[in-house]
Amino acid sequence: LSMAALVIIQKVANVPPSKAKVANFVAFVGAMYSFYALYSSGEEAMLYGSIVTFLGWTLYGLVSPRFELKNKHG
Repeated sequence: LSMAALVIIQKVANVPPSKAKVANFVAFVGAMYSFYALYSSGEEAMLYGSIVTFLGWTLYGLVSPRFELKNKHG
C-alpha cells in the first residue's frame, strides 16, 4: 500500500529519475513477492488480504488529494 505513495513522495523530494527507477523496480519486486505470499497461504488469506488492500486503496484515494493540495499552496 505504501508503494502507491512512492511516486508522490519521489516528486516532493525531487528524486532524480535514475534513482526513482531503481526505487520503483524494488517496489514492484516487493509487490510481486507480496502477491506470491498471499497466493501461497491459501484462499482465505487471499480473500482477506484483498479486502484489506482494496479498503486501503480506497482510503488512500480519498486522503491523498488533500496532501497534494497542501504542498501546492504551502
